[in-house]
Parts: sequence; structure tokens; C-alpha cells
Amino acid sequence: MTRRPCTIHLVAGTRPNIIKIAPLHKVLSQQDWCSVRLIFVQQHNSPSMTTEIFEDLGVSDVLPLDLAASAYGPRIGEIMARYEELCAQDHPDMVVVSGDVDASMATTLAAKRLGIPVVHLEAGLRSGDMLMPEEINRVVIDSISDLMLSPSEEAMNNLIFGEGKPPEKVEFVGNIMIDSLSSTIKPDLQATLLAHYRLTARSFAVATFHRPSNVDSKKSIEAICDLLLWLAQRTVVLFPAHPRTLKQLERWKLDARLRENGNICLVPALRYAEFVNLVAASALVLTDSGGIQEETTWLGIPCFTFRDTTERPVTIRNGTNCLVNIYDVRSRLEACLSHLQSHAEPSRTRIPLWDGQTAFRCAAALNRWWAADQARNRRRLDQA
Repeated sequence: MTRRPCTIHLVAGTRPNIIKIAPLHKVLSQQDWCSVRLIFVQQHNSPSMTTEIFEDLGVSDVLPLDLAASAYGPRIGEIMARYEELCAQDHPDMVVVSGDVDASMATTLAAKRLGIPVVHLEAGLRSGDMLMPEEINRVVIDSISDLMLSPSEEAMNNLIFGEGKPPEKVEFVGNIMIDSLSSTIKPDLQATLLAHYRLTARSFAVATFHRPSNVDSKKSIEAICDLLLWLAQRTVVLFPAHPRTLKQLERWKLDARLRENGNICLVPALRYAEFVNLVAASALVLTDSGGIQEETTWLGIPCFTFRDTTERPVTIRNGTNCLVNIYDVRSRLEACLSHLQSHAEPSRTRIPLWDGQTAFRCAAALNRWWAADQARNRRRLDQA
């Protein structure tokens, strides 16, 4: 009897999700045991945050699910309803969700309600901060996933030893974001971008903030601006502003303060390929992002993360990341800049399975899970 291919939905909801899903989509599309479809639940409208990244990563045949609702409750309900309708048409055998955004959590709930197995890519990350929406989403997704693919040994241990997940449902596959990053760093593009922005490699900082705790109050975003103006007295600062952040800067007329400073380059959010190539050429990075903590660790670039906790402690223990407070970070930045004057080139720390080959391990894990599931189904039929 000829076995039919496994129909797989890959679900992404934000730019970081696309970065993680794209390498797996590429690998699975070349394998004959499955047919794959990429579903993009559009949570952002900015081209640099959405459609342009598909071009940067060479992804086509994307099915967009556009959303009308903006408030949390209606948005979750709309995602579930829209995705249930799609599942009724496509009948997927497996749904792979990445990361920790609302779209990942909502499609996980919808799929499980329909009896469709769910695989969580980037499972087991934990910050311990249940006030973070992303932490809630991570815990919910992992609690009902059929297979959990972890990016680090620590994340795997969180699931097995910290939360009692069955070991057979957890696999340490490595960090799939590095697959995209390693294939996107291009010396020629880097040189073009440096010339365009009139920057010199290792002589500028990159700043990017988007979390509500940092940009949604006037006090906190003013403090960020004050810090960047202080830093601009010591080095050039490239500030690609997330749409949310740019809106808040304009709301309180803070963008004008930054633009008046000749050492601060305030620009709209960059394309993924542009951003990571500029980060790779920078001296240091200031951020509140999760993924950038990993990218800078792999690149060997000092990263100052403006958060109280991180779900990626390996970037602190083995990498270049540190958690800082916006009000007492200046001495650490001074020390970093002083150190960089005598250490021009970054040194990379190798972390297990952050090797650019994670997508192949993920595909193999999905294939094994599908084969085992088919075998279980055949045994049930034989016993009936």
C-alpha cells in the first residue's frame, strides 16, 4: 500500500517566527514524505516586518491570514476561527508553530480542538516571568504540544525535569534562527549598507526597542532617548525604530530630539537582511528583543538587553548578552567601549547545535514522529 504524504502546516505570526520557520520550510519542501504549506498570520502591517522578509529568506507560496481585530481577546478569537476554517479545507496531519506570539498560541488551541497534532518549534524557553504575554504563550503551547523541539539543552531540561514532560515528546534540535542568520550574512551587502549609512565597521552601536514596558510610557521612552543621546557623545548610534516605537517617539515629539543629533541615525525598521548585516558590523547592540540576544551571541557582538529576565540564559552564560537597567547601564557601556578599542574583532562562542543545520534535524524529527504515528494508527486498525 502506498503511503500518502503528510500534510504539514507551518504557522508564523511575526518576523522572528518567519526567521525560524523559513529554513524548515525550505528543507521540507524538498522532501517527498510530506507536503508543506506556510501560513502567515499577519500581526504587523509594516512591509519591513512582514512581506519583505519572505524575499530576504527566499520563501514563496505563503498563505496570509489577515486580521481585522486589534484588541487581545477579539484577535485570539479571530485567529482561531480563521484557522479552523482553513483546517476544514486543508485537513493538515500536523501543525508546526514557532515561538511565543499570540498567533502561535491561538493556532495551537484551534488545532488541538480539531484533534490535529501540534509541534512546537523553539520549545522549553522560560523566563519565569508570568507577567510577560510571551511567557504565558510559551507555557500554554508546550502544555498541549505533541512534540517539542528545543533550541538548547537548558530548554530541553526545562521541559523534561522542570515540568515533567515525557522525554519521548522532547527533542534537542538546536537553534533554527542561526540557520537563517548564517545564510544571510553577506560581506558585499554589509559593505554596501555601511557606505549607505556612512558607517565604519566596529565604530557604531545599534539600538532597537519595542516592548511595551520600554516604549509605551513617556518616562521610559524619554529615558531611552536620554541614554542614546549620552551614548552618541561616545559613538555613532544607528536606531532602526520598530513601528510601535516610532509611533511613540512621534507621539511625544522625541523623534526630533534624536534627529537633531548628528551622531544618531534614526531610521524606520530595516529589512531583516539589512538589519543583521549591520548588527554583524557593529561594535555593540542595545535591545529588548529575544531573538537579537541569540543573533549577537552567535556573531560575538556585545549585547545589552533592557529587561529584568530572559528566556535565553545561554546567551548570558555562554554568549555575549547581559541584562541591564536603563538607569544604571552607562558605566557598563563605557567599559565595553573602552574594551573594544583594543579588541577590534569579535570572538564567537560556539554553542552546541547552533550550527546552521537545525532545519535538517527538525525535518528528521518530524519524519520520525509521523512514521511512528502512522505505525500506531495501523496497530489500532489491526486490533479493531
